[in-house]
Amino acid sequence: MVDGFFDKILGGIDGHFYQYNFMNAVNPREDAGIIGWWGLDPELAERAPGLIDFLDKSENLRNMAGLYGSVSDGSLRQLIPYDENNHPLIKVDGVMRTWEDLQGLFDSVRINPDSATYLKTRVVGRDDGRVWRYISSERGFVPDPGETGEVVSVHRLSGDERTALLAHALQFNEAHPELEEEDPGEKTCVFQITTVIDDSSEYFLRNFYDTIGTNHVGMTVVDENGEVYSFGTHAEMRTLFKSSFNVCGTINSEIQIPDWELFREHEEGKVRRVTSMAITATRARELLEYIKELNQTGVSFNFLQQNCSTIAVGFVKKATGAVIDQCITMGQYFYRLLPDLSQIPIIGWPLDKIYKVAVAIFDFVVWITPWPITWLIGKVTMIVLYIPNKIITVMQNFAILIFGGARSLKESEGEEEPLTSEPKIHQFSSIIRSPLDLFNDEVSTIHLPAKVLEWQKEQPSTVEYRTTFPQLCVVPES
Repeated sequence: MVDGFFDKILGGIDGHFYQYNFMNAVNPREDAGIIGWWGLDPELAERAPGLIDFLDKSENLRNMAGLYGSVSDGSLRQLIPYDENNHPLIKVDGVMRTWEDLQGLFDSVRINPDSATYLKTRVVGRDDGRVWRYISSERGFVPDPGETGEVVSVHRLSGDERTALLAHALQFNEAHPELEEEDPGEKTCVFQITTVIDDSSEYFLRNFYDTIGTNHVGMTVVDENGEVYSFGTHAEMRTLFKSSFNVCGTINSEIQIPDWELFREHEEGKVRRVTSMAITATRARELLEYIKELNQTGVSFNFLQQNCSTIAVGFVKKATGAVIDQCITMGQYFYRLLPDLSQIPIIGWPLDKIYKVAVAIFDFVVWITPWPITWLIGKVTMIVLYIPNKIITVMQNFAILIFGGARSLKESEGEEEPLTSEPKIHQFSSIIRSPLDLFNDEVSTIHLPAKVLEWQKEQPSTVEYRTTFPQLCVVPES
């Protein structure tokens, strides 16, 4: 107990010392390394001691780079201009402020003051204690939308950029004329979904990485004025990962603004795949209001039944009426992990040829078989396999139960909704809520992010971005 008391005291002293160091002290070696990476003005370290640490440790420097657009050589000197007295300027809520002003307005607080290695911080207002983040090219530092509930635009496109993006997005609508009834009217806005994937894996493991490698799906709305709104699902995963018996549990999440992937570096081998869809101004406003509505009660998050891709699929349906089928059975999931026959070294090519010939023969037999016989065989097969399939369902659902399927790690508000494969955002406390759910096929249905990627590949308005530095992947590169 005494040791714990002194640990807290020492941790507090260490955290306070770091805060003081962070806001005021000079660290030329570290500043030089950061300045060299971003291509900032080398004189910043001397003109504004502590500014580089302030921006870098809180990750706001990365956000600024993403907003203003990095160039091929990484030169980002335009991020921090100077006034007539050579004082560096940073935008705060739309007003340019000097580094001295920022030190009076903000404090830097370590996210984990008890860790000697985790040195990331958050920027907190000295007067009100609110968290501030640099997420807007127009306003600069703004109060964190996660605390205010405000839907904040992160950027404003130029007229030419908006025109080019809208023309590109209309390719989706031209390919899907059947969706016009869902959102009739002039299309002046754009809705986007973005997936981040790793396409550098070995050929033999291609299926494996394609199945598990789509880690996140984010979203963007661009309104009729060119204002860019970024958002995506955010959930505290530490609660689930505390124990393997929680991984199928349900937790509370929120629609984060901007999407947490927006300003991340594009690591080597990573690709951002963006699909654009043209929508009306009315629909764009409805989507932004929907974000506020969802965040009032929170969003149920479950790895199997309602992950980030499920929520993105729900937004696609609400935005355009398009339905993305992302549901697969557990058996199909494990089958997808296996390599194609053609990917097996040496013997793969002849095996693949034999398989294709066998499939062709089977299809021909089915084609020449009279319809009544085909129907009868199908019904008999379904009846014979009904009980074995239910046994498999119960076994799968029981395994899900063991790993937290009945566990709710959230305070559920609102009506409990049944699990369905319908592309919408459901409200539920857990995916197993009664003993009868053990017999429910929907419980062991997996909502697979990789199927969203496959849908993207089929759309004419999908483009890929590859870049080393953070960058807004909104307007297709010419």
